[in-house]
Amino acid sequence: FDGGGHTIDGLYVAYNSPEYDPAFDIGMFGCLKHGTVKDFVVNSGLFVTGHHLNGGAFFDGCLVGISDSLSVVDGCIVKIRAGSAGGDDQFGSIVGLNRNSVVRNCAYCYGDNGYLVSRNGGGIVYHNLSEGGYADAEVVNCFFYGSVKGSYSAQSFGGIVCFNESDSQGGKAVVKNCFAEVLARLNGFMEYKGSVVGYNMKGCVVENCCGHIWNNYGQAGLFGDNQGLAMECAEFVPTGPCQLETNVMVGSTSTDIMVDALNAWVDMQESPSIYKHWKPVYEPYYIPMFEDGIEAVGENGECAVLLMVYPNPAGGVVRIEGVEADEVRVYNALGQMVKIVRGTNEIDLSGLVDGVYLVRIRDKEGRIFMEKVMVR
Repeated sequence: FDGGGHTIDGLYVAYNSPEYDPAFDIGMFGCLKHGTVKDFVVNSGLFVTGHHLNGGAFFDGCLVGISDSLSVVDGCIVKIRAGSAGGDDQFGSIVGLNRNSVVRNCAYCYGDNGYLVSRNGGGIVYHNLSEGGYADAEVVNCFFYGSVKGSYSAQSFGGIVCFNESDSQGGKAVVKNCFAEVLARLNGFMEYKGSVVGYNMKGCVVENCCGHIWNNYGQAGLFGDNQGLAMECAEFVPTGPCQLETNVMVGSTSTDIMVDALNAWVDMQESPSIYKHWKPVYEPYYIPMFEDGIEAVGENGECAVLLMVYPNPAGGVVRIEGVEADEVRVYNALGQMVKIVRGTNEIDLSGLVDGVYLVRIRDKEGRIFMEKVMVR
């Protein structure tokens, strides 16, 4: 699929299946095998899932759920609110699972509370996996710029990749020449939380990458856990020209300016034309962006509401974010109302028998929202 540089408006995915429905991988393209998706911008819409209440190895991505077997996702930009809002979802803003494939020249850039993590999330790719010695898995020349809102049930998050993994059969999982500016906060007691990679596993490589987390609740560095190889990676300060905290060496270039480091890496490649060059952007964002394709961060908040009901599964008080609730009702599987509150965004579900409940939310503007919550 070649988007030819066009823009897509109104990509709308908001899916939450009942507990008994089969789960599946979700994306604009659910699965690629030996496929290519390239060169377009998703400019407006909403992509939120919360359907994997049965668990299982299912993956979601705004563009591709699973990219497999030498597939390529290249030159794609996502500028919409996105994330997972419940269940055991494994979510990447571009690709859910990148297995033995390549993601390059891609970005997620939505600055205002755009990215939601209920359990696990990756700013570009959730799980970058080289498996069976088939091929390397690569996430290259990408960036993430967005506000991340993580619930207290969240477990892991990486600004570029959540889990970078190789099964040690000859291939490598590689993250190169990327940066992430993570805004807002990452709540909860996350096991792995990093501005670049949540967990870089043994035998994997992260090279020439930079990251920064604003207003973080709890300390987080470039990696939540690093058991692999990290080369020329640095924190940056998102003011002025994006000053790096330390000099990095890229080929023969030594610099403490992020945009210079990114472009030096591109220029030293055997085929530099494959990769987008970078330009500095000052007020109001203070981050590098691609020379072609992106001129501003997305601000399409009027297109849809990003509703969050957490924790899910629940055993006590459930909180609602994204709207101001006027009335909240809870119904059991028989359609019987078992709880009701008014004028609050919290409702106590303790004492209810285990199962799936429908939460009906009416906001101050009279709009009605439905969410499923598992009590256990």
